[in-house]
Amino acid sequence: MNRRFSVIFAVSVLVTAAACSIVAVMAGPAQAPPADTPSTQEPRASAPTLPAAVDDVLYARAFSTDTPFTHWWRKERPQVNHGYLFVLKVNPLLVTPRQTAEPVLYVGAQTAERLNTGNDQGHIVVIVPGDVDLATAKFWFG
Repeated sequence: MNRRFSVIFAVSVLVTAAACSIVAVMAGPAQAPPADTPSTQEPRASAPTLPAAVDDVLYARAFSTDTPFTHWWRKERPQVNHGYLFVLKVNPLLVTPRQTAEPVLYVGAQTAERLNTGNDQGHIVVIVPGDVDLATAKFWFG
């Protein structure tokens, strides 16, 4: 039985190697597109340097809830029952969705929970739990 397995395995390896060789020959050498050919992919926008300030606060409204909810944007996951809803004007590059770490919005020392991406027009809607002193709070990405 072991001899049979060895023969089948050897044939399988040879077939795989032959298939890879055929594909490599058919594909030909890798070539870069000519310099005058436009790229089909848009260049990736990199995030601006952090920390970065929010451009403007367009709307602010205090709210409260009868039932506490979890603020998921903090490691501690606090239960909160009041806070602020904000609409902010921001640099769209700061809120462009990424497959990697992205800038976090803070209001003072509190993290803000983004409700939309906002990268199309640079307006984001966020919830900030707890009390916020609107006269002194700084809105920034870190």
